Amino acid sequence: MRKLAIVAFAAAIAIPSAVRAEINPFGVGAMGCGEYLEEAEKTPGMHMATFGWVQGFMAGLNVPHVAEGTAIEISTEPSAMRVQMMTFRLLCAEHPNSTVGRAAVALYKALREERGAAEAKPAKGKRRT
Repeated sequence: MRKLAIVAFAAAIAIPSAVRAEINPFGVGAMGCGEYLEEAEKTPGMHMATFGWVQGFMAGLNVPHVAEGTAIEISTEPSAMRVQMMTFRLLCAEHPNSTVGRAAVALYKALREERGAAEAKPAKGKRRT
């Protein structure tokens, strides 16, 4: 998990401002990370609900890569999801002035980096959300 967190942090820093400007999520994605973490401590189930949004958002970011054959599998296996959720929360804690959407982009980029997206195989026909 530590390696994923380091890669995620590097990805967050490396996201060019032009790319950040193109991604304008709304709803949960527009919520500030600090606000999300504060609300999640008071609201049971908010971490899971928000991470469900993150998983779907990452699946959407993955769509253009399917045609290129470089899509990554966004795992729904429980232990992998726990690591992803913990990494996402860490990203938000380290960047409270960022948004949930930007943290989701950083997590996605970290997963691509970790999994060697250049060598990734096309996503299988299973639905990933």
